Amino acid sequence: MLKSILQTIFFFLFIIIIFILNLYSSYLLPYPFENINLVILFLIIMLGLYGSGNIVWGAFLFGILMDLYSESYFGIFTFSLTISFLLVYWLYYEFFTNKSIWALTTLVVLEVVFFRIFYTFFIIFNNSKIKLTLFIYYGWELLFTTVLTFILYFLLEKFFTKYKILKS
Repeated sequence: MLKSILQTIFFFLFIIIIFILNLYSSYLLPYPFENINLVILFLIIMLGLYGSGNIVWGAFLFGILMDLYSESYFGIFTFSLTISFLLVYWLYYEFFTNKSIWALTTLVVLEVVFFRIFYTFFIIFNNSKIKLTLFIYYGWELLFTTVLTFILYFLLEKFFTKYKILKS
């Protein structure tokens, strides 16, 4: 019982820490690197390492936090992130059943694309104007989030299986 409560508290604190890191990285990193989406990176790596359905709840919580700090209508990030992670979680269990790094890289690409499609749809649905530079931002986000997830997952998988933290 106590272990379950402590894991839940740790999960919430970790979500808040990743969210704060995501906010600071977008302000502190130089131009193309500011587009790294640490929220998607974290959630996809957790999906690859543990494969738990709690990823969708994490996406929901991240979406609420992102909505609180965005200038767009409330709910756009929450719905976009939650729906896109529901799709990716379904794809993970139905099609990408192996835990290879290439399957995870494909999931990252699909997650960023789904998230940005839903985000753009909800922005247009709310009669907001979108700029052409937004799609350049999406391209940089797709590139850097995918590359960084690939590198981090490779290193974490080797470290976790070497020290028996995760079963291989």
